[in-house]
Amino acid sequence: MCKNLRYLNLAGLPVTPAGLRSLSTIGHELIVLNLDGCSGVFDKELQNVFIHSPHLESVTLSNNCALRGKCLYGLAHAPLKELVLDKCNNLRSRNLVRGLRLLKGLNRLSLNYCMNLTSSDVAGVIRALPKLHSLSVAGYFPLFTSATLISLDELPDLMSLNLQLNPAVDDHILDVITRSCHRIEELNIAGCSSNSWDTVTVTEVGFRCLAALPNLVNLVISYSAKLFDAALEAIASRGKLQKLVCRGCPKITDAGCIRVVTSCNELEHFDFSGCDIVSNATVQAALDSVKLRTNNIKLTLIVGGTMVYMPDTFEKNPILEVDSSNLCVSHLRPDFVDDIYFLSSEDDGDDDGTVYCFGCNSSSVCSIHDLQDPEAFNSVDWDN
Repeated sequence: MCKNLRYLNLAGLPVTPAGLRSLSTIGHELIVLNLDGCSGVFDKELQNVFIHSPHLESVTLSNNCALRGKCLYGLAHAPLKELVLDKCNNLRSRNLVRGLRLLKGLNRLSLNYCMNLTSSDVAGVIRALPKLHSLSVAGYFPLFTSATLISLDELPDLMSLNLQLNPAVDDHILDVITRSCHRIEELNIAGCSSNSWDTVTVTEVGFRCLAALPNLVNLVISYSAKLFDAALEAIASRGKLQKLVCRGCPKITDAGCIRVVTSCNELEHFDFSGCDIVSNATVQAALDSVKLRTNNIKLTLIVGGTMVYMPDTFEKNPILEVDSSNLCVSHLRPDFVDDIYFLSSEDDGDDDGTVYCFGCNSSSVCSIHDLQDPEAFNSVDWDN
């Protein structure tokens, strides 16, 4: 009966209450438990498993809309260090905060896409875990406001922060982070800078703030509409970056990328795939830069979806790898246009900068330039 079971991964498997009761009899030595996407997992039975697993250090309960959070009470005496609750959309604020307050040793928490969370929930979570080292609150949160993440200033020990695609991130939040979270080494704010005129967003001012983080080595700023070369140069100026990912940033040019590869002597990974106007000049600058390295650190460039092409005559170097993969996700780009809303130029029969639009009468024609104007766009009768 697996009395010494320490690592158990049941991700994606159906689990019954009877199965959980059996697990509580053999889980005394469990250290890692993964129940991601397990149907049939409820608070009562899970709490009992936790009570009988006093050595748990890592628990994953993602993709479970049945959990309300009371199960966390059973972890009060475990030396838990990591808890993953991604896409648990039925968590109750009181249960969550109270349960987290009992986890004195917890230093890594993930709440990605928990869409029922509110601003007060986030504040409560942060106050319950002031010693967090890693926090992930990525994805869409419809109840968040621009003030939701201000309480991040209460996490001075934070070293890793993931806010990818979080609509509450703006320049002020980045200023809060750079002023209060000086220990941050890893930051992901991909998709937090958009072209939208009616939502908060990160601008060049916010990106420039990141240059003040003294220990930042791993940065993800992909799909940013308002990331320009000047901000990229400021971020690279400290010279400490080891990994930089800025996929699908349409405003980035060779000037910013060259500054990155020439300033950051310990850079190992630079992904600018999907940055359309970056060219071979960046690759040549990277080659020249690695030749001067004395640390022998290999640099990998991800260049797909750019103007970079690698002729056979290009000089090879063992500590420079040029990967032509395009890892950019098109629909996340800030300049993405979904062609499904417009007929192709072959179908509309016109070549005068106009398109037929599903939002208008069948006899109407919309100018592309009008559709880019907020007032003109909002005046269209989309229900007709």
